[in-house]
Amino acid sequence: MNVLSVEKLEDELYRFEEVSDNCVDAYFIVGEKRALMIDALQSVEGLYQKAREITPLPIDVVIAHGHGDHCGPGIREFKEAGCGIYMDRRDEPVLAEMGRGPFPKDFFTELKGIRQFDLGLTILDVIPLSGHTPGSVMLLDRQRRRLFSSDSIGSGPIWMQLSHSLPLHVFRDNLKPVYEDLQKYRDLVIFCGHRKQSPNPLSLEYLGDVLETAELILSNKETGESQSIHYGNLPMNFLSLKHKSMLGFCYDPAKL
Repeated sequence: MNVLSVEKLEDELYRFEEVSDNCVDAYFIVGEKRALMIDALQSVEGLYQKAREITPLPIDVVIAHGHGDHCGPGIREFKEAGCGIYMDRRDEPVLAEMGRGPFPKDFFTELKGIRQFDLGLTILDVIPLSGHTPGSVMLLDRQRRRLFSSDSIGSGPIWMQLSHSLPLHVFRDNLKPVYEDLQKYRDLVIFCGHRKQSPNPLSLEYLGDVLETAELILSNKETGESQSIHYGNLPMNFLSLKHKSMLGFCYDPAKL
């Protein structure tokens, strides 16, 4: 049975973790005027109630990509309470593919085109990073040098081999300007979607390793090892390359 754990990291920052074999993390940020939940875990309920125990402020929710392990039943609790639920709607077919839904037509507010969430004293920039899914995004607190990445850059390993993942060169081209922009934040701390997948906290160096690994694959300087797993009820075959802090860059050699 999966269990919900809530940990206060800073005065305004909380980690919501679904403790299971596939531990998943979401993050709750409380500003002066509003609060924001980033992702909604996989199968546990009670997220809204726990959030309400922390703050009476209005709450918005961002689903940073449309995978079922980050958009669980708790999302409906927030919606029923009148909270805004934001997601890049290009990921709605991804959610459907993963057996989530159906959702009413107006369930999600379109995230594409929104540049930031102003919580009052805390501003989070929306950083689009299509690749892992078409609508993947990250959220950046520039003042505190925090990047909430969900699965956009992985959590040690990254999955780019899924049927809806974009070609590797598209992900590389999208990641380059993001990495260049973040160079000014050498002490950046990354809060990812599955922190227990990596033995070490993720940093700007890790982000550089993700980009470097993609470049190695695309330039044919390195090739991953063959892997085969069952994903749902179907076998999935792909290549996986380990490089520096990248524990596995998983990709489809037919989608470079």
